[in-house]
Amino acid sequence: MIAIRISKDQQAARANKNASILLEELDMEKTKEELKKASAARRKMKKKKKKQAKSGKKLEEETEEKNDEQENDEEEEEEDEDEEVPVLGIVNIKLLNL
Repeated sequence: MIAIRISKDQQAARANKNASILLEELDMEKTKEELKKASAARRKMKKKKKKQAKSGKKLEEETEEKNDEQENDEEEEEEDEDEEVPVLGIVNIKLLNL
């Protein structure tokens, strides 16, 4: 009976460990998707800005504010990318230890 309990506890511990790893991976994927969407929005704004510059129209204040927000997003992306690399290493190490 004791051996069965011990093995059940070990199995539960492994399951919890694997679940936490999967949750971390899902969170990283979500972050990457958000970054891609933000990047696409910035590219769209740059194209719009270029198009307006070619036609001789001046940009509105709203677009300037959006550009400022996008620059802030870029800085956050760079910070997020720096943080993501070590997490992947940890996840790989955890998977190898299983």
